[in-house]
Amino acid sequence: METKNYLVVDSVEKLEEAIARTKEAQKVFATYTQEQVDKIFLAAASAANKARIPLAKMAVEETGMGRVEDKIIKHQLVAKKTPGTEDLTPSVVTGDAGMTLVEMAPYGVIGSITPSTNPSETVICNSMGMIAAGNGVVFNPHPNAKKVANYAVDLVNRAILEAGGPENIVVSVENPTKESSDEMMASPIVKMLVATGGPGVVKTLLSSGKKAIGAGAGNPPVIVDDTADIAKAAKDIVAGASFDNNLPCIAEKEVFVFENVADRLIAGMQKNGCILLTKAQADELAKVVLVEKTGKDGVVECDTTFSYSISTNQELAKRLKGHLLLVTGDMDNNVHPANTTRVVDALIRANKRFEMLILPGDRHGFETKDEYFFWKMADFFSKHLLGECKEDEVDIKEMNND
Repeated sequence: METKNYLVVDSVEKLEEAIARTKEAQKVFATYTQEQVDKIFLAAASAANKARIPLAKMAVEETGMGRVEDKIIKHQLVAKKTPGTEDLTPSVVTGDAGMTLVEMAPYGVIGSITPSTNPSETVICNSMGMIAAGNGVVFNPHPNAKKVANYAVDLVNRAILEAGGPENIVVSVENPTKESSDEMMASPIVKMLVATGGPGVVKTLLSSGKKAIGAGAGNPPVIVDDTADIAKAAKDIVAGASFDNNLPCIAEKEVFVFENVADRLIAGMQKNGCILLTKAQADELAKVVLVEKTGKDGVVECDTTFSYSISTNQELAKRLKGHLLLVTGDMDNNVHPANTTRVVDALIRANKRFEMLILPGDRHGFETKDEYFFWKMADFFSKHLLGECKEDEVDIKEMNND
């Protein structure tokens, strides 16, 4: 590989110099036109997409985690779908009191900590999004994925330089440590911190006193009720949970299913490649995938049993105190309106007072009436939490015509 055209950070001492250089590069970069920034952004996206196969192979080889074919898709996704300058449009608000112009401005230098599960994907996504907004970025990659992460940083840098961008707008620590991470977070030049990783690093980041965005470990459940398309649910759960060997924190981790459709869902998941284990087989598997810890009195703990106590609609209705506003779209494609109706029935039977709003023709996000929903919710909270009612101050109909 050719000589790198940016500062190589091979020590904590070099990190301070690199951060300072990134600051100077960001000052220059902030003077670029949107056309120039778009050109640089697209160059980085193109370079990342072209390198998706070697990056995927490097990540699996270095970390020993994931599947090459799925990581290729992930690299392609961040290269093609990372938001650019199109998300940074200015807005203008006018009225009797005058005019307000709102424009997005860069933070300056951002410090980013990347994980071993999605090392190069995170570098590409973060660097592209951050440079689109006019920022510089300093990476402290996970030590177990430093090779592929730094390869991605070098790839992005070369694309930036070839498209006319400045040197050192994106830099990385070659041999990252906790010490280098602490140094980066403490630097007064670094105005914002971003981390993707375990709960420890995210907690440290969010406790730093700086503006911070943390993406920690997720444990998302899937809830399948008797209104679901069971065959599709089974197929989608298996596809999501097996993608990249379940490394993404957004992937399905456990399933809750209504008892009256449980057998159908299990059968559907088996048709899509799942294996139904016996208790004995599950215990044997746990010994392979879980680390045993010695608890009190020297007893080895490896309990894989989870117990959940989920309240029924009737129990929730009985406990209702205060005020409640239920909102649903009659074409909701996420939470079926029938589920809301069950809650309403339980509330009525419990003799509870509540308000309900049905938005006709709308799905889960209330796309066509989101402005009405926002102000309805604001009025509701103002009235019942603040003791204020200013429903006549906003002409929602006129606002939707703008």
